[in-house]
Amino acid sequence: RGDYNKSVNDYDNSIYYVDKQVGRLLDYLESEGFLNDSIVVVTSDHGEILERRHKNLRHGFGVYDEEVNSPLIIYIPGQEHKIIDERVRHLDVIPTLLDITGFNQSDYFQGKPMVSGRNIFLMAQNQNFKLGLIKDDVKYVLDGFNYVPEAYNLTEDPFELNNLVNSPKSQALYHEEYGKILYSWYRCQVNYYDKEKWKKGERILCP
Repeated sequence: RGDYNKSVNDYDNSIYYVDKQVGRLLDYLESEGFLNDSIVVVTSDHGEILERRHKNLRHGFGVYDEEVNSPLIIYIPGQEHKIIDERVRHLDVIPTLLDITGFNQSDYFQGKPMVSGRNIFLMAQNQNFKLGLIKDDVKYVLDGFNYVPEAYNLTEDPFELNNLVNSPKSQALYHEEYGKILYSWYRCQVNYYDKEKWKKGERILCP
């Protein structure tokens, strides 16, 4: 109170409300004897910008880590608590749950059971149009309107303040190693959904 700006205070209130509802659900599962037979997943669709490092507050403006780094908690009965630091994809959550429970995967899923080291693709299409690729420890970002690229070493520069694309030579190098992968993924997505290829029984095989 008094120390937070309105956006941060609203966000804290939202987190408090959601936390209470998750608690009610877990209490119910436990009281009814379901908790030991249930896998519980808590996640969100995006993160939130609470500091103006990249001009905007809130979300939907880009693919910086504040917006795309979201919570993911999975409770599995009988499994001991552990923290996994590797980056994973939301796309892989349902395939992972199916793998854990022994159900077959759909041929139409883009996701797969989670493993470390997989390329992560990002997109924000709001006031801005940003595409992103996380490969190893580097995030490559492309502005979909003016094609201006950015690249950040997420280990050395977690707040994404030092753009490594700072010369024509570096622009060419990052495009070769990261940009071509990102372009290929984006063109594949647009082609598949624009042409409604699933109606013809075709699987999506984007990188």
